[in-house]
Amino acid sequence: MVKLILAALAFLALHSAAVVLAKGAAMPASYVFLIAGPICATLACFWRSRHCSGIARGKWLLVAIGFAFWSAGMILSARVEIFLHAQQNFAFLGDFIYFSYGVPVLVALSVTTHDQNFRPILLLDAMQALLALVLAYFVLFNVLPFARSIAHPVPVPVLVHVYNIENVVLILAAIFPLLASPKGEEKAFYRILGGYCISYAIVVGVYNYATAYWHLNTGTLADVITDVPFLLLAVLAIGVEVGCSESPQFGANPVALFVNNASPILFTLAVLALGAYLTTKTLYLGLFVTCLALVTYCLRATILQSRYFSVQLALHEANGKLEELSLRDPLTGVANRRGFERALNLECERAERTGEPLSLLMLDIDYFKVLNDRNGHVHGDECLVGIATELENNLNRSSDTIARYGGEEFAVVLPKTDLEGAKRVAEKLRSAVLELFIPNETEMSDFVTISVGIAAYGCTPDGSINAFVDAADKALYAAKRNGRNRFEIAVSLGVNQPS
Repeated sequence: MVKLILAALAFLALHSAAVVLAKGAAMPASYVFLIAGPICATLACFWRSRHCSGIARGKWLLVAIGFAFWSAGMILSARVEIFLHAQQNFAFLGDFIYFSYGVPVLVALSVTTHDQNFRPILLLDAMQALLALVLAYFVLFNVLPFARSIAHPVPVPVLVHVYNIENVVLILAAIFPLLASPKGEEKAFYRILGGYCISYAIVVGVYNYATAYWHLNTGTLADVITDVPFLLLAVLAIGVEVGCSESPQFGANPVALFVNNASPILFTLAVLALGAYLTTKTLYLGLFVTCLALVTYCLRATILQSRYFSVQLALHEANGKLEELSLRDPLTGVANRRGFERALNLECERAERTGEPLSLLMLDIDYFKVLNDRNGHVHGDECLVGIATELENNLNRSSDTIARYGGEEFAVVLPKTDLEGAKRVAEKLRSAVLELFIPNETEMSDFVTISVGIAAYGCTPDGSINAFVDAADKALYAAKRNGRNRFEIAVSLGVNQPS
């Protein structure tokens, strides 16, 4: 940063020396530096755009384009003054190009984080900016489109007022987004541009006033102060450390939301104002421009609304998938404890409402700890996955729900199923697991087996869901006590019927 500041001071010193020493050629000598200053700002902004990412990259590139306009305008002004010897009390096309530099800068300041990857919105904003620029040309140079009139030079005092208005707009556009508390490179962008816009408005405002009312000619030491804003921007753009670009923050504070939605409307307001002015010149043209501004704004709002609904739909689908994942056991792929409780509550409510039967199976893998200790937990997990898949494949109806209740214990909810139907399902599942022939040598069997407890909803004295689950669980432990590889039925009054 120190080296950059010294280089900027050297630039100012050289400009001053050139004006003093050139004498009769002070104007051409001064124009060399007046052109070089904006070019330095252009290159600095372009360099910054190459070293950052995200929306900040595009913003810096737009600013670089704006200063390229300024440099071009300065070159045209040098041609007019040095070679054509035009009167300095009027502004010509080069001065209008100075004014044009603010358009890409304003686009960079007004584009929001949420619009950076949405080309239709950016295209509409660019079209409005271009339309505002063309209309400003017609208004400033007192010429109507499609007419065979010649553009007239603009009195410098008039253009000075236009510049002052433009400078105030750029200051507000640079400072206003800071209220939204941006972060990273985007925050640095607004701070650097805000500092430039304020210094430029002060320095160039004074210089333009002196030119308009004191008839100050180019080629004096006063020209040196106009280098300051451009050199300040170049020093800050290169010297301030490039920060990381932040991703869009959803759920931002109300000020940030207001800024993001209000900033892009600046061009619509500008076109409306210019259209209203043109109605004083030609009614139909003014009305056409006004209607065009309103149609563009409505189209922009419609696109944003459509995108909002698309985002809402995608968010709803994502929430649905997330909800589905939250109800699934990540290892076995069947429902987890939460999914089981939800399914059981729904089916119990339906059973109470319709009077249809409802059964519950609680299953446990016999001697699973022995299998784990002998073969390791990886093999144990593979065993759980295989058994869960086999149990799910042997359930005949989509309304039946199998869930991993915990550890090596599973639960099966069987809607519209009485105890007789539940017994058939329990036996089918028991046989299916045994026929997997997963080795697990114990005192009972050489292969993995399961024990099953069966309960019917409403068989307990209080008829509650917790009692329903507890009854099936007690029946499961009865099957364990009675030899495993079997099922037991929990009947009314807590009596277990062996199978």
